[in-house]
Amino acid sequence: MEENKGKNSVLIFGTGHEYQRHQDKVEASKEARTKFEQRIREIVSERKIELIAEEAGDDKSVWAALKERQKRDFEMLGPLIEGTEIVDQPVQTIAKTVADESRLPHVDIRPPRANEMKISERDAAMCEKILESFGSASRVLAIVGGDHQKGIAKLLSEAGFNVAVESFPESSKHDEVEAVVS
Repeated sequence: MEENKGKNSVLIFGTGHEYQRHQDKVEASKEARTKFEQRIREIVSERKIELIAEEAGDDKSVWAALKERQKRDFEMLGPLIEGTEIVDQPVQTIAKTVADESRLPHVDIRPPRANEMKISERDAAMCEKILESFGSASRVLAIVGGDHQKGIAKLLSEAGFNVAVESFPESSKHDEVEAVVS
């Protein structure tokens, strides 16, 4: 990985993938996703974010997988899961919507065949994609699954970046991680 002497900063925003899209019709999920969206907007404004990097996956592929899971769940659980149907078409992520509205670049950092990789391998691949995507940006918001937050933060910190972490839900705002220059 290319070393950067700490001039760039990254907020690693760890979450559950179920919060990243308005993918179902569950009222409680809608409320949580609204809070998720509000927090992303706050971060973009407060930190003057210049790039959003997100572990997201292709909208159509994610939707197809959700439909397949819904079909299996309904076959097994039937009426117990009524009212949890997913939306009728693929939807982009909330962060992509915010990026578009804010005229910010957005990059999907989910690696191809991610499900075949170990977490540490996915962390390294996503970190590399973040580094490749920086361009002229100096402040990046990276949204990743909670399992990847610590590994990516460590890798970016070791590469000399200023790194902060935050989680959703139950956000512990801006727990700073000291940059370590290799």
